[in-house]
Amino acid sequence: MELAVCTLYEKTFHLGVAGLINSLDHQGFKGTMYVGYRGELPPWASKAQSCEVSWVNASKMQVSDKVTIIFLPVTIDYHLTNYKPFFMKRLLDEVCISVDGLCYFDPDIVLTRKWEAYEDWVGSGIAMVHEIISNDMPPSHPVRALWGEVIFKAGLKVQKQIYSYINAGFLGVLKTNSGFLDNWIKLIEVGVSDFGLDINLLKQKNNRYFGTPDQDAFNIAAMCSELPLSELGPYGMGFIPGRVYMAHAVGQPKPWDANYIKLALSGNSPKIADKKFWQMAGGPIRIKSNNALRLKHLTIKIASFVGRFYAKNSY
Repeated sequence: MELAVCTLYEKTFHLGVAGLINSLDHQGFKGTMYVGYRGELPPWASKAQSCEVSWVNASKMQVSDKVTIIFLPVTIDYHLTNYKPFFMKRLLDEVCISVDGLCYFDPDIVLTRKWEAYEDWVGSGIAMVHEIISNDMPPSHPVRALWGEVIFKAGLKVQKQIYSYINAGFLGVLKTNSGFLDNWIKLIEVGVSDFGLDINLLKQKNNRYFGTPDQDAFNIAAMCSELPLSELGPYGMGFIPGRVYMAHAVGQPKPWDANYIKLALSGNSPKIADKKFWQMAGGPIRIKSNNALRLKHLTIKIASFVGRFYAKNSY
């Protein structure tokens, strides 16, 4: 099975993209990573050269003998998180048309399992991971009743009884199952036209239907899917202990911005996502110098020790 990988980023999230790509290389991925970006290419991409794909001003960079990056400039003016299904659909239809499927990862994720595990996962259904916040969301949840109005307006039907809220930071889908992306797009568009969804926002207050626009639309699409789903619990993103497939650094600060000693003294120890990110920071894309990396690893060890006495969280 040939899967491509993609992400979207702007600003300092290029550091997260570097960690994600390093983890792909480390875990045995062989193929192409499509990086949609707004603004400038990252400083570590100075060797990128223009390439011929079905995307204006695309550029290409060979990271290792296994991983190739294709950078794709994104010109939309709304929040990148709400562009995910549109980006994935265009990639499958126009850019990476020969692959069997596509995995999207947020740029604050690093992989923690060998790539074969993702191939198996995507092969068993549309791959997704439950949230840790508001995870318990049974079919009788009142918000799902509101989402029924969105589903009706979109001309869709409830096909699955979903019991958990799903994190839209990852999606793995075969090309044969790309109808899921069509539904996700349709639900965002109907949300904008009829239910006050503001695609310029990451979070939206005082909207009964869409508090987190892309993620709520993603969850509604799961409810409407006639295609098989393959769900992991919150452990899949390292939110709780278990069989972790990826470490997702949700919230703030991101690992590349964090002052770990200061955080530990305030009761917040380094999390698994912080530790895994810095484990991946050494290459093939070097995020910091060897001395700076050694200092960062030492700082995390000290902060983890200090956090034992002040800890609000430890995982």
